[in-house]
Amino acid sequence: MRRVEKDHKRGKRIANMLEDLRSGTVIVEGKHDVEKLRLLDIESHTCNSILRGAGLPPHNKTVFIFMDDDKGGAEKHAKLMSLLESHDGYDIDELLGRHMLRGLNITSVEQICKPVQLALGSAEGRKENGKNHTPKT
Repeated sequence: MRRVEKDHKRGKRIANMLEDLRSGTVIVEGKHDVEKLRLLDIESHTCNSILRGAGLPPHNKTVFIFMDDDKGGAEKHAKLMSLLESHDGYDIDELLGRHMLRGLNITSVEQICKPVQLALGSAEGRKENGKNHTPKT
């Protein structure tokens, strides 16, 4: 498969992941993660605010756990899972965030904006003379 086609498919996968995140409740590690996701039109909440009693997410949406791929992220992920699993009725997706980070070849949510823009550009671009051209915005 040609590189342009692979980039296009990767961009489509990332676009679908973003739509999934927009449809649910996203929980991230910190305020910088919230700020970066807001730039992508994704509302999120910090893990610490939920663990400190700011309120559990609503039951009517999928809860996406989107932590950094590091020791701190793993620790917060475990604490959050313990809290959510102690309450019935949550549809929890703990894999989408991990798949997105790996698909973008990054390890933290704070790094997400530029790789997403590049991936979406590949998905929206058009092929001309074997090259992928991204429309100017």
